[in-house]
Amino acid sequence: MTIYRIILLEVDYLKKNKSKLLTNSTTPTPMNYETHPDEIYNSRLLNCSSLSKPTNDENFDK
Repeated sequence: MTIYRIILLEVDYLKKNKSKLLTNSTTPTPMNYETHPDEIYNSRLLNCSSLSKPTNDENFDK
């Protein structure tokens, strides 16, 4: 049996049993925190240009 035939059999099996496979899935855990409705939440990139060089910088390539 070739690998192509095995893959086709697996795909066929998954198509036939899709509903059974999906019903056994677990639900995600709910988030247990609250946000304030008036607060603005955002993310931003950090500017690391002002950081000093690492102490092992001169030995990094060795």
